[in-house]
Amino acid sequence: MPALAERGIVCDVAIGRDGPGGERLRRKGIPVISLELMRSRVDPMAVVAMSRLLRRHRPTHVHLHGTRAAFFGVLARNVGAAAAARWIYTAHGLSFRKETGATERAVYRGVEATICRGVDGVISVSRLDRDALAELAPTTPAVHLPNAVDADVFRPRERGAARRRLDLDPDAFVVGTVARLVPQKAVADLLAAAALLEGSDLAVVVVGDGEERAALADQARQLGGRVRLLGQRDDIAEILPALDLFVSSSRWEGEPIAILEAMAAGLPVITTDTPGGRELIEASGAGRIVPVADPPALAAAVSTLRGAPEARAEMAVAARRLAEGRSVALVAKRVAELYQRLADG
Repeated sequence: MPALAERGIVCDVAIGRDGPGGERLRRKGIPVISLELMRSRVDPMAVVAMSRLLRRHRPTHVHLHGTRAAFFGVLARNVGAAAAARWIYTAHGLSFRKETGATERAVYRGVEATICRGVDGVISVSRLDRDALAELAPTTPAVHLPNAVDADVFRPRERGAARRRLDLDPDAFVVGTVARLVPQKAVADLLAAAALLEGSDLAVVVVGDGEERAALADQARQLGGRVRLLGQRDDIAEILPALDLFVSSSRWEGEPIAILEAMAAGLPVITTDTPGGRELIEASGAGRIVPVADPPALAAAVSTLRGAPEARAEMAVAARRLAEGRSVALVAKRVAELYQRLADG
């Protein structure tokens, strides 16, 4: 958002209250409006609130992030909100990929199709997801625009100092993740994998908070002192260098920012086989891909890389190289170009 502002694009952000994003944006000088969209997937009041907001602000462009905001937004557009604006939907992961039942998948495919047909342009952070959306709405322009990372903030740092800050054994093999503690992120699978690994020098660091924290704390206690649950932190860039290996155990993803930040910090990565995770590893060679929801496979991958320090060092170089090509300024430039193309009709 600040990078867009530097390009002369005036942005107001409507965001929920659950999380630190609003305050971070305010500190950067971005106007923030509270808009609660997460009470229910079927919430007519969310559509009403969005309609009122857009009529009051009269934007030239409405940029919707995520399935729920986009669905409510398209409904608001259909009842006349910001009729003259250009509407853009960024998909950060496809809702139907998380469903296991055929009926649920069909419903959410229909939701994604409704969104894509109701906007003027689609952005996907995953190439595979972009292709899937293009099939649902062939007449709506869809582009692949991967996520960005600030490689100056997230960078390799001295490991010893990072471990001292966290009171970690300097000689331990430290595996970590940064994630919301919700079912999608499946941090329980990482802890289950850790339970299968031998060696008293193994440590697991989990950064994040969410509805599953209590259950994960119970699971962590069964592993003795091997697991550290750090909660929500604002110093991720200083924590990542303490790790030897980063793990993303998600059940579904678009393109995880957490993986990009870990790669910028020069960490090899193990990710489950989600579209965004797979694309990052295939593009960089910076890690390994394991099946979704398979703790034994995850444990085996950790064990293999634990015993291969030279391979990890090569992956770390490859990870940093990819991250350095994902600048915030470049992504902002491409978003601004899309806004202009849509404005030009």
